[in-house]
Amino acid sequence: MNELNLKDKVAVITGGAGVICSTMARSLAAHGVKTIILDLNKELATDVAKQIEKEFNIPSIGVSANVLDKVSLEEARKIIHNKFGLVDILINGAGGNSPSATTQVEKMQGTEGEKN
Repeated sequence: MNELNLKDKVAVITGGAGVICSTMARSLAAHGVKTIILDLNKELATDVAKQIEKEFNIPSIGVSANVLDKVSLEEARKIIHNKFGLVDILINGAGGNSPSATTQVEKMQGTEGEKN
């Protein structure tokens, strides 16, 4: 990962308070990536973000959002853009290892010309 020059990039990790995705977030932070821990559980997301900031001295925030709810994601996007600007990296880990974390919806449409 050193060859990728990730320093100061911005990453959103959905399901970021879980075991697998919080580990990915820590790995990115170790390479200088600012992390947004996106999770249904705001308290856990904030705890992970605080741990990352303390351990790696890298900005990190916890944001609550439901990845199956467009309004929830739009609110999260506002918070993220206000704090970090545009996102460079997205890791979709929400639902991770839960057999019930599936949906019939395969794709969510944004508005035309909309920036991430």
